[in-house]
Order: sequence, then C-alpha cells, then structure tokens
Amino acid sequence: MEADGLAYVWRIVYSMWPWWRSESRHAEWIELHNLALESLRLDRSGTELAEMHLLTTLGLALRDTGSPQALRTFHRVLNLARQAEDPHAEAQALHELGATHLQMGHASQAVMFLTRARRARTRLGYERGVALTDILLGQEVLARAHVRPALGRFEAARAVLLAVPDAHDAARALAWKGLALIQARNIPAAEAALDTARLEFLAVQAPRWVAQTLEWLGQAAEAGDRPDDARAFYDQAIDGYLLVDAAGADRVRGHLARMS
Repeated sequence: MEADGLAYVWRIVYSMWPWWRSESRHAEWIELHNLALESLRLDRSGTELAEMHLLTTLGLALRDTGSPQALRTFHRVLNLARQAEDPHAEAQALHELGATHLQMGHASQAVMFLTRARRARTRLGYERGVALTDILLGQEVLARAHVRPALGRFEAARAVLLAVPDAHDAARALAWKGLALIQARNIPAAEAALDTARLEFLAVQAPRWVAQTLEWLGQAAEAGDRPDDARAFYDQAIDGYLLVDAAGADRVRGHLARMS
C-alpha cells in the first residue's frame, strides 16, 4: 500500500473510536487499532505522531475491558510524547496512566500520575484538562470517604466545564457530585444533582451515563429509605445498561437481589 493510503488507514481507524466506545464494540476497536498500528510499520512518514494517537485510543479500549495492557500502552505513549517534546501529549499520557491505575485500584500510583498531570496541565493553561483530572482526583478521595474535598473537586470541575463548554463532562462532574452527596447523607441534594445530570446526559445522547445516573438515583432512594423508588430506578438502569454495558446490568441486578 502507498504511504498516502496508509495515512488514510490510521486516520479512519482513529476517527471511529468514539463510536466504538458509545456502542461498546471493544473487540473491533482493539482489533482495528492493532491492524492500523501494524500498518504504520510500513510507513516511515509521520509514524510517531500517528502512533501516539492510535496508542492513546487503543489504551482507552484496553482500559474499558480491564486489560492490564492498558498501562503498558499508556507508558509507551508517555515515552513517545517525551521523545517528541510534546508537553500536551505528555500531560495527556500522565492523566491516562492515573485514570488506569485508579480503575485498577492502585490509589497511590493513581494520585501520583494524576497530580503530575494536573500540574502539567496547569502550566500549559489547559483549564479543561485540569478539570478532567480533578474529576478523577475527586473520585479517588471519595473512595476514601473524604466527602468534602471530593465535592470541592467536582464542583470546581463542573464550573470550568460549563464555561468551556463541555456538556458531557460537565454532566459527569455533576453526577459524581451527586454520588458524593449520597455519602454525605444529603439525599434531596443528591437526587436533584443526579436527576439534572441524567437529563443532561439524555441531551448529549450518552446512554451509559444515563444508566449510571439511574443506578445512583436508586442508591439515593435506598439511602433515603424508599425501597420501592429504589427498585424502580434500578429497573430503569438495567434497561439502559442492557444496550451498552452488560456488566453494569449485572451489577444492578445484584443491588435488586440484595434488597429482596
């Protein structure tokens, strides 16, 4: 294949990752990214930039599936970014490494990478990136039941993301704030935040997050001693997850089984 054709291959594959993620088509996402990366070995023009792009989105797919290869992939991106002296790509790689460690339950490593990412993004004046990293740092402190600092992270992130504007990630910050408010036992405020986030996710067509907010609304109703409402929210969450996330549906079935 000619070099121009190879350039089109990786760009087409790279452009499709948001659709694969929204449709939970991870097998195709990973397979075609690996094929595109293989094709780059035949093309010596612009290979490092293309490889960084493809490895970043491949890493997202691997992380979504729980593969430990995600860490190796993002470390490769970090090395490429440093070789290219690209501070924005380096900050992104640090963020993704932090996110991956957070998902894997490696709290100390997650905080280390996320703090470095936040510092780098602050130096670059990348306010949206700082806000995205703050959502993850908020999740980490919330996991340790430190509700007040978590709320501060989520509120600050939402303010920035509304101003950008970034409707999807602003809704994510609000949804996490809702979960933190459940832990704070402020159930009315939690439900208000989660229902607003649900509507915002509906507006941006984010079905997995609609299901997630319904699941957390169920948890809020449980915490508020309203089991019938909780079951209704969980049933709606299952219906939503069935379209995009089978593991999510199974998790919510577990909530219902625990209540019976």
